[in-house]
Amino acid sequence: MSSLMLNGSTPVTPISTTSETPFGSLHTPRLVHINSSDVKKRRSIISDIQSSTNVMKSRFENKKAFHKLCSLCVLLPAAYVAQVVFIVAIVWAIGFSVSTVSVSSLANRLQDQISSSILQQCSLILSTPPVINSMMVTQLAANKNQRTNDSNRILLAQSLLGVINAPAFAGAKPNINSVYMGTPLDEMYFLGVIGNGIIYRQRVANASVMYNYDANNVTGEITSGAYDPNPNYYSSQRPWFVQCAAERKAVWTDLYVDAFTGLITLTSAAPFYFDGELKAVVAIDYSTAAMHEYLKQLNTTANGISLIVDKYGYLVGTSSGSITDDNFNKVHANATNNPIVRNVIKSLQVRYGHSIQGATRSSLKLMVGDFYYWVQISSFDSEQIGWRVISIIPDNDIMEQVYQSIGITIGATIVALVFFVVVSLLMASGVVFPLRRLDLQMKQVSGASFEQSHHGYSILWEIRNIQYSFYMMVKALNVVVNRIMSQDVKLRACIDAVPYYIVVISSNGRIIRTNAPFDQVFDEPSKHTLIQDFFLDQQGEFYKFVTSLQTVMIGKNNISIPVELVVKNLSGGSNSHLGDDSEEEYMILIQDRQSSSSSSSQQEDTTQQQSLSSSIQQEDTML
Repeated sequence: MSSLMLNGSTPVTPISTTSETPFGSLHTPRLVHINSSDVKKRRSIISDIQSSTNVMKSRFENKKAFHKLCSLCVLLPAAYVAQVVFIVAIVWAIGFSVSTVSVSSLANRLQDQISSSILQQCSLILSTPPVINSMMVTQLAANKNQRTNDSNRILLAQSLLGVINAPAFAGAKPNINSVYMGTPLDEMYFLGVIGNGIIYRQRVANASVMYNYDANNVTGEITSGAYDPNPNYYSSQRPWFVQCAAERKAVWTDLYVDAFTGLITLTSAAPFYFDGELKAVVAIDYSTAAMHEYLKQLNTTANGISLIVDKYGYLVGTSSGSITDDNFNKVHANATNNPIVRNVIKSLQVRYGHSIQGATRSSLKLMVGDFYYWVQISSFDSEQIGWRVISIIPDNDIMEQVYQSIGITIGATIVALVFFVVVSLLMASGVVFPLRRLDLQMKQVSGASFEQSHHGYSILWEIRNIQYSFYMMVKALNVVVNRIMSQDVKLRACIDAVPYYIVVISSNGRIIRTNAPFDQVFDEPSKHTLIQDFFLDQQGEFYKFVTSLQTVMIGKNNISIPVELVVKNLSGGSNSHLGDDSEEEYMILIQDRQSSSSSSSQQEDTTQQQSLSSSIQQEDTML
């Protein structure tokens, strides 16, 4: 490169810098100072810059170098896309494995939504009768319930009509059959919500006389009267009166089939005391038909079933089948005509007793026939009713939900991938096309000005920087992919450990976490119960197994299975620095020895268990 002369005396040499990149060294001339208006000197400056630019041009005009640059501009985005596709595939595989393992959590979420909806509906409907009862008791308090003459009976009848026509009663009318008021003297007011009047019965000797009052204009005039010797109409002998008087508080009766409507009915009753003496009991017959219809219309899953049972196990409502038999009798849940419900209820009775009252909040997986079902039990204890809400969802329905989630994820991934490919191609074209335009410009550089030549050279330098950025991006992606692959190997090792049941417990017997429910590890229902009972019975006794490998027999009712325990101390064997109240953690790997085919395979399984135990302990330490 030639020297420059400023004002004809001072030689000025352009400073040269060299930058190293993965694509070769790049020579960058930088002019320190130019201050001459002489045309000859200007031409010499331009000539000098052009000579430096021509060096770069000759490099890019070299056929192999130019093709290499073009290939990099096209292949680097393609390589980046390939890396992303590979990462997406791995993430999808891991997501599929995790979603399959966490099917139980998805089942619990769906059943929580169903149970919450049913319990909310129960609370909404069953909260109305006690409100109406309190209104009627208030009316009685205002009238002192004096039975002296016909005018007082007319006043009470008018009070009952006032309650029936109140706004609070309007929403409850579809679910209420009738309203009663009875006294210890066997006087009873009966108001049929669907009927047209109030019936008043008064006991006379061993019979009763009945009076009808007009519903719209209560005048006290007897429109008809008849004697009835049936003692069932004596108010003091009605079940709701007897139960309410005995408990001296508002009560709910048990379910019964109403003789007039044929519907499953229960009665809400409330006592009225004046001067410490029972004066009357008001009662409302409430039909459960609304709950039955609500369950039928409830949107669960394709083959899911929801039902409500009372404290004795009789059906209150169900989304599948009828709650009464052909003779209008109550139906017990274990005698319904739906085989799935019938068998599930029988399995629950084995666990929790005949009435299922022991299951206040339970979620489990049961095998009925050749299929698995997710079952959740929730309790509704408002006003001591003691109902149980049971949700039954087939395992196939849960897996369909899993596949739908995976399908949505794959679809979103494909859309994002297509968008990314388009953007990458546009980026590639944004590198290749300016390079071609630059080549055409540099062929005409001999007639270009100094500013044009310098601008072209700057573009070329920016292209090299873009290439280097792509190179570093791909290098970083390789590191990320290697980490994901190593994590995938560990995940597969954990999944391949089935059928081992892993439980982490404390030295005080507290179960901290497990890798899966019992029935996902041991395939026979009898083994489910044995293993679960063993864990429930042995809480606080696990420290006896922490010294070495042991094989124990877990048994009950003449049924036993040999189980091998592999124990690992996760606390390092010492926790004195934690204080006297600290707990050590132990990880126990349990294998059903009946599933092993030979002693050699048992030894291999034990080795694999110990290796897996060490690996998981290391992962726990890192986390």
